[in-house]
Formats: sequence, structure tokens, C-alpha cells
Amino acid sequence: MVLRTPLLIILTLLTLLPSDASWGADKGCRGCHHVHYPDRGHCISCHGGDDRTERKRIAHYRLIPARYAGFTLPGSGEVKRGKLLLERYGCRRCHTAEKQGALLAASLDRLGNKTPEELVAAIDRPAIHMPQFRFAPAEVDALVNYLLWLGRNRGVGGKESPVVVHFDRKGSNVEHPFIKRCGGCHRVLTGSLGGMGGGSMGPNLSALFTSFYPGSYREGEPWSPQRLKAWLKNPRQIRPQAVMPPIVLEEGEAERISNFFMLNQ
Repeated sequence: MVLRTPLLIILTLLTLLPSDASWGADKGCRGCHHVHYPDRGHCISCHGGDDRTERKRIAHYRLIPARYAGFTLPGSGEVKRGKLLLERYGCRRCHTAEKQGALLAASLDRLGNKTPEELVAAIDRPAIHMPQFRFAPAEVDALVNYLLWLGRNRGVGGKESPVVVHFDRKGSNVEHPFIKRCGGCHRVLTGSLGGMGGGSMGPNLSALFTSFYPGSYREGEPWSPQRLKAWLKNPRQIRPQAVMPPIVLEEGEAERISNFFMLNQ
């Protein structure tokens, strides 16, 4: 009888404890946060994290904050805005997104393992030769939502081919016509020579002759080798309000610059 009473007490207490199925819902996320999309399932389906613990540091590990979780909702407006920004600023001139774009930099379809904070840092503090777009905070939020959506919905299986980065001895390319004539104002990322130029006054010229380049020679006219040569001769003859002045080129330099872009799309 003495042993039976403690055993009954223990069994009674066990029946009062929450089951494994209800622990996450009652004592996990929802112990601190209200439910705002009950039809979407549990909190972790949108925000990630770990709902099996009440320890905040563990529960919030790799958590997706609300401002970056819109990509999980069907027809997300944030995803649509992010995609428009990617197209407007010509990110595909270097990157691949939704399996379209140049192969000069990392594929944006393979960023599903990145945290929102890592993506924000990459946008705010871009790598060398990546344009500094100076996006507004709301634009960064939209871009991060689109990139997270890409990783979840358009991720490409298998291993990604490594991006080859070329390092040359300091000053080894100073005689290249692009460096001499264009590099003071422009930059370009190339497949054969890596990053070229150091200027930021003019636009980034990566993938200039492709359909992914955001600018045009004239309204509705894409860039081509012939148009680039005419532009270099006298930009203001093409566009009277052009900021770029005429460039004095030595014989054959226009052809070399044009071929340089042709070989580095």
C-alpha cells in the first residue's frame, strides 16, 4: 500500500503533462506569439526555427523574421516586387535567376540555405565589382523575399559549378584598352579576366551585348559591337544629353574593346 500511493501520484501527474503533439503548439511558438495565419499550419512552416523547446536561443535558430517571411504566402506581393527590382536593375547580367541569366556570378536559384541576414548583408555590402545599388530598406525586404522564394521554389538540384575568379599581378592589365579608356568610370565582370576597371561614375557594363543588360543604346535599341564603336567615337552624337564625353582612341582600340565585350558575355 505504501508503494502503491506514490505510483498513483506519478501516473496522475504524467496525465496532466502535455503530449508531444501539443507541446509545440501550446508551449513552443504559441506560448509567446499569437497566431495570424491559422490556415498555413504551424509557425515553423513560414518562419522556421525550432518549436520543440522553450529556450529562446534554440527556438529562434535560423528564424525568418516576419518582414522576410512573406515569400511563404501564395501570390506574395513582396515576391512580385522583388522580382521587378531584379529585372529593373539587371541582376541577370551577372547572375542566373529562374534559370535565366549570365554565368558570371553565383546562381540566385541556389540561395535556399542562406539566412535573410546573410542576404541583406550581401545586398548592402556587395562584393567587389558588384554594383552598389543603394536600395531603400523596403526594396531590400522585397529582394530578400524574392531570393528566399527562389531558393524554396526554383532551387536547382545537384552541385553548382564553381565560379572561377582570376587574380592578376597588380598592374598587369594596365595596357588593356578597356582599363585605359573605360576603367576610370566603369567596371565589368568577365569570364576570362575576372573584374576589370575601378570606376563607379558610369554604369556597370557586365554582359553588355546580352538581352540581360538593363540599358540600351537608344530607346528600344540593344547594344551591339557596331553601336558600341559609334558610341565610343562620340556619345553625344547618339544622345545629345549624354554625360560621357567623346573618347580619343588609338587605331584598333575600338575593335579591341568591342571584341573584349563579345568574348566576355
